[in-house]
Amino acid sequence: MNQNPLSRRRFLRSLGTAAIAAAIGSACRPARTAEETTVEATPPPVRTATPEPIWEEGGAPLDEQTLYFVKEGSLGRGHIPGLDCERDIGIWVYTPLFLADEEGKLIPLLADGYDANRDQTAFTFYLNKQAVWSDGRPITAPDCVAWWNFIFHPYHQDWPANYVMGPVQGFQAYTAGEAERIEGVEALDDFTLHFALSRSEGWFPFRYATAFSAPARVEDYEHVIQAERNGPLEEDRKWAPFYQTWERAAELIVSGPYRPVTLQPEPDAFYEYELNPKWWRQRPTLTRLEGTTLRDFARMRQLFEEGRADVLWQLTGPEAVRLQERQPEAFHPLKVQAYWAIYFDTQVPPLDDIHLRKALLHAIEWDRLPEEAWEGQAVASHAGSIYPPDMPCFDPQHQPYPFDPEKAQAYLAQSPYGPGGEEMPQINILTGGSDPPRIRATEIIQACWQEHLGLEGVVVRNTTEEFGEGAGPVAMRVASGGALYPVPATLLEQNAHSMGSGSRMFTHAAFDEMDDEIEDLLAMQPDDPTYCAELQRLLQEVDGMATTVVMAYVQAAMQLQPWLHNCKKSHLSGVYTLPEMWKEKEI
Repeated sequence: MNQNPLSRRRFLRSLGTAAIAAAIGSACRPARTAEETTVEATPPPVRTATPEPIWEEGGAPLDEQTLYFVKEGSLGRGHIPGLDCERDIGIWVYTPLFLADEEGKLIPLLADGYDANRDQTAFTFYLNKQAVWSDGRPITAPDCVAWWNFIFHPYHQDWPANYVMGPVQGFQAYTAGEAERIEGVEALDDFTLHFALSRSEGWFPFRYATAFSAPARVEDYEHVIQAERNGPLEEDRKWAPFYQTWERAAELIVSGPYRPVTLQPEPDAFYEYELNPKWWRQRPTLTRLEGTTLRDFARMRQLFEEGRADVLWQLTGPEAVRLQERQPEAFHPLKVQAYWAIYFDTQVPPLDDIHLRKALLHAIEWDRLPEEAWEGQAVASHAGSIYPPDMPCFDPQHQPYPFDPEKAQAYLAQSPYGPGGEEMPQINILTGGSDPPRIRATEIIQACWQEHLGLEGVVVRNTTEEFGEGAGPVAMRVASGGALYPVPATLLEQNAHSMGSGSRMFTHAAFDEMDDEIEDLLAMQPDDPTYCAELQRLLQEVDGMATTVVMAYVQAAMQLQPWLHNCKKSHLSGVYTLPEMWKEKEI
């Protein structure tokens, strides 16, 4: 019996009603309410009825209401499901099959429900026959299959691909260019999707409750197909055709209640949305959306305090502390199993040496980072582990890189660069589009390395152009990481699997044996008595690779004005109540 106090019971409770049924492992029928939940083995196929929507009809009068929003950072590649897309508004421009609330309960959206076979290796999803595109044409299963085969094509495949299709049969062969389509997903008819998996995965439907998994219309991207017709584009040009979408936002055929009118990326950063007249569900109360993206947190706070923004998604760090002192009721906590990080590129010297990487990790004063950079608005890293303390199976004894200058210096002496690192090439750290607290945390880490290891050649810049000619390659990148899904194994997949976003985009440290071990853990049912022990064993291997500086664990909150109602956000589905939000007054 597993003695970990955070294991089975607490884990199942954390996943919520629908997720419990998925985690149990039998093909069972999740109940419609939490009070009626049962686990009942039945022969396949078993129709899994997802819960009724959690929101109520009505609310504010259906007059004209505009939501004014401000988001931290950028909108990435805009609203293109399957790429690094915006999540909060985007999920209501292109709708996924399901939504997930903050408790991990599935809500039907484009799909009414699903069947699963007994060993959870085959799933059938049933689309809502009322669903239509903004041009009035029904949304069909062949539309979904065509989109996924297009957007996840290896020519331009981005990191969300594995989050959506990882266990689907044939996806790995498709990614490698060895197949013409993803073998394991097919349309049985116009409204029925079938997935065959390469491993058991009871929580598989959660993969289709994200903005990344929503289908779009392939014909909207004919210009991308034409640009790639003669083969893949150069690495620095392969995303250029997709960015043209910003210029023709109003022409896009969408599936959600909102359609974009204007998408002006940074530095203009202005976004407008209007109602989709063909939306096939209840008419939203908010009839227009207008917003911007900012990296200036002082400006974000000012807009909110002046009443010129209904919601901030989201303010952190010192400016959040100042706002919270004045308007504590505006803060609405979010459940986020994630961390702020600096990723080491293990293919770029000098970080290809593991002794140097371990020296750098042991030289960091972990407790300083959340207190000085976030002013207490984040949780201190557990000695550099990627595993947040509020996740199931957390082991407080696992502290891979406690602050220890002597040990750091000993590891540095074992590296090819000697005790003082005099022969070490310059280390370039790119903060990119990071917010002010992450930039400040990076500067604190830079100071730690200078003070405790004597390293002078560490350079922090916000853009690649700022390094100047001849500065050498970027060796570290500031980003975020974590578990997108409410399943612990996905945290390791993100960081150390060859298809995970962290390893694929930043560290380049994955290898075949690690892939196999992570996939074995993904196939385990989370209520297995050995699950936590196996996860902890593998976590020690992943942390032992020394690829990631976990600056702090995310402690997040939305900032809402008192006149804005029913705004709820989950880590998986973003602002999942947007069509049911309403305002008491305009601003």
